[in-house]
Amino acid sequence: MGRKPVLENGKKDEILSAALKLFFENGYDGTSIRGIMKEAGGEISLFYYYFKSKDEVFDFTLDLFFDKYIDKANRLMNEWRRCPNMLMGKFFGLLVEEVNTFRDKYEGKIHRTIIWALKDRTLELMIPYIKEIMDILVINGASTRIDSEIAAIFIAKGGGSLMLYENRIETSRVDSVRKCINIIMGLDPDKSDLMFPMEISSKDVAGCLSLYNAEKNKMPWVTKDQFMNYISRGVETGETLAVMSNDQIVGIVTFEKEERVITSLFVKEEFCGNGIAERLIVNSLGQMKLGEHVQISVPRENAACGTPIREILFKMGFQEAEYETINGEEAQKLICFIQ
Repeated sequence: MGRKPVLENGKKDEILSAALKLFFENGYDGTSIRGIMKEAGGEISLFYYYFKSKDEVFDFTLDLFFDKYIDKANRLMNEWRRCPNMLMGKFFGLLVEEVNTFRDKYEGKIHRTIIWALKDRTLELMIPYIKEIMDILVINGASTRIDSEIAAIFIAKGGGSLMLYENRIETSRVDSVRKCINIIMGLDPDKSDLMFPMEISSKDVAGCLSLYNAEKNKMPWVTKDQFMNYISRGVETGETLAVMSNDQIVGIVTFEKEERVITSLFVKEEFCGNGIAERLIVNSLGQMKLGEHVQISVPRENAACGTPIREILFKMGFQEAEYETINGEEAQKLICFIQ
C-alpha cells in the first residue's frame, strides 16, 4: 500500500502559484506535472492528492488568475446598479482599463496559447454580467428585441472580442463597440445616445457652457461662474453627467454626492420630452447614499420656466420644502428621500 503524502499547510496554493507561473511562461503543452512540482517543491504524489490531472490544475490556475478581476466586476456592479443607464458603460470601461493594464504588464511575457485561453475565459465571464445589466435596464424601462441572454452572448463575444483582439483599445474602438451594442439591444441609432448619460471630460466643457447659455433661464440663480465651478469639479470627480445627441450636449446635471444636492439641471428645450431629465436625475441619485435626503432648487410654483422640471421631480418622489432666495432670484427647495 502506497504511503500517503504529508500535507503541508497552504501547499495547494503553492502548487497553483507554481502552475500559473509555468503555464504563463511555457504554455499548456510546455508545462508538465513534474515541472510544476519541482517549482512548488513537492513530490508528484502530492499533486495528485489535490488535483486529478493537468487539465484540472490548469482550470484552477485560470480561476486563481481571474479572482481579482471578478472581485472588481462585482464591486462595480454593486456600486453602479442604481445607475442603470451608466452601468453598461462602466462595465466596458473597466474592461478597457484592465485589458490595457494587463498588456502593459505582460506584453511579450506570456505564451501565446495562454493568451488565447485568457481571452476565451474573459468572454465567458462577461456573459452573465452583461445579461444582468440588460435585465436591470429592462426593469428600469428599456425594451429589447431579443432575449437578454442571447443579446449578452452577442455583446460579449462580439463587442468583447473586438476589444480583446486589438493591440491596444483606443477610444474610437470603444465608440464603435458601443454603437454595435445599441444595435444588438434594438435601440434606434438616432436616439440611443439619449438613453445613456456619461461623465464629462475637459473636452466637453465648451459644450456644457453652450447648453447653459441657451437654457440658463430655467435656473436663473445659477450664475455662469457657479456653473463653470460645478463643471470643473465634475471633470475631476465625475459629479457631472451629460447626454449627447449628434456630438452635441443636450442635457446636463451637476451634483455633489457627499452634500446630497443636485446643483443644476439643464435640458435643451426641444429634447425635454425624451426622458433625459429623468435619466440624469436617476443616475445622479444612484451615486448618493441610501437612507438620506437629497435636495434640488427649482423655480417657484407658477413660474413658467420651472413647471416641466417641477412635474418631473414630483413624479420621482420629490416633495416641496421651503422657499428661498438665491443670488437675488426666487426659488423653492425640493427634497427626496433615497430608499
